[in-house]
Amino acid sequence: MVTILKIEKLNEKMKWIHSLRTKLLYIYLGISLISFIIFSTIIYKGLENSLTNQMQGELLREIQEKFIIMVLVTGSITVIFIIIISGIIMNPIKQMLKVIEKMTEGRFDQKIKVRGHDELSELSMAFNQMSAKLQKVDASRQEFVANVSHELKTPLSSMKVLIESLLFQENVPEETYKEFLADTNSEIDRLTVIINSLLVLVKLDRKVVPINAEITNMNELLADIIKRLKPLSNKRKIELVYDEEKEVNAEVDVVKITLALTNLIENGIKYNRDEGLVKIKLDSDHQNAYISIEDNGIGIPEDEQNKVFDRFYRIDKTRDRETGGTGLGLSITQRTVLLHNGSIKLTSKENEGTMFVVRLPLKQGK
Repeated sequence: MVTILKIEKLNEKMKWIHSLRTKLLYIYLGISLISFIIFSTIIYKGLENSLTNQMQGELLREIQEKFIIMVLVTGSITVIFIIIISGIIMNPIKQMLKVIEKMTEGRFDQKIKVRGHDELSELSMAFNQMSAKLQKVDASRQEFVANVSHELKTPLSSMKVLIESLLFQENVPEETYKEFLADTNSEIDRLTVIINSLLVLVKLDRKVVPINAEITNMNELLADIIKRLKPLSNKRKIELVYDEEKEVNAEVDVVKITLALTNLIENGIKYNRDEGLVKIKLDSDHQNAYISIEDNGIGIPEDEQNKVFDRFYRIDKTRDRETGGTGLGLSITQRTVLLHNGSIKLTSKENEGTMFVVRLPLKQGK
């Protein structure tokens, strides 16, 4: 849509330049004709009484001839000048149009040569920046489509294998049926989680998700999350330590922030060692609430840390499969925090642990 609007605006600009060039030519011819009439009349009237009729006629013809020559010479110069000036203006615009037309075909690697320091060069630089962003977005889109295809294909393939096993076997025991149906049900649940997570991400990306912010006691909110995750941590004997520096009330969307913080604490449990530790700390200043989640688990390699918030990124793919993770949790968490005008930071060392720090404004701007 942006590209189409750009093309329409540039087309309008070119039509305007063509129209201006034509108008300038008409104006020049009109001025020349009026000047000729006025100039001839003044000279003729000034000499009318001092010259004979024959001399008056010869003088008038001579004036006409010289004026016509002058008009032709100056007219030619003017036309050439107008063509050169309009060409200087239009050539970069024509180049932009060609590049934009290529981009409408999906070729986002196009660039415009920047010359000079005028408005057109600024427009060219802005266009190149837009082109680079579109190229990056297109690459992300292709990667996203590939990841989605893979993530959806995996549970579908598993279900197909399970169903075919039942179809092509005779006298299958009831227990086997139940086992296969339970496995199929698990894969359906996994598909549902992936699709629901994708829908949440799409809404967050489009910023169409409303923030139902209300003053919330963050101490109680975190305590409830920790209580719900206790059974998961108990299975692996992972200790959850909750440190409250003070009572903190913040204006947040309870549902969205609960999901975001649950993702972080749950990851601290999933990617931890048995009998490990997850520390949750809540603090605030006069403007923001700060929630830190720190574990002593497997950590994240330094060269992987910039990918943590990417969709479908997994630190440990095998473990994620076992625990039913989709690789979308941190991406949703980041976008939720940003939607609250907050921030999220990561520090991690491989084989030592990871810490996330979430900053949330105490009050949302209206």
